[in-house]
Amino acid sequence: MTTTLDPGCGRGIALIALSGKPGLHELDLMRHYLDQALERSATLVALDLSQVTSIDASALGAIASSHLRALLSGTALAVVAPRRPALHGLECTHLDRMLAIVDAVPAQWALPS
Repeated sequence: MTTTLDPGCGRGIALIALSGKPGLHELDLMRHYLDQALERSATLVALDLSQVTSIDASALGAIASSHLRALLSGTALAVVAPRRPALHGLECTHLDRMLAIVDAVPAQWALPS
């Protein structure tokens, strides 16, 4: 379970990537990274869920509150490549209707290896 941030992947885009089953520590990091992105006036925060294997109510709540905080600051939040468990959670909570969901991280947004 990891959470990473690339605040400078270009053109005002911040990429936050979660993996595994995000726990409280990873969700706290996600919130912290979102704060950093908003402080740097990111126009888009991309939340990469492509490596998330399981998601629970606390993670879905953190995503929902992050979406609201981004909206209030004038920043878009997009969910990138959620696997089936994460996508199912987003659908059950109707977050999929509020969030932009894209299939893949464009190459220019990719985190360094």
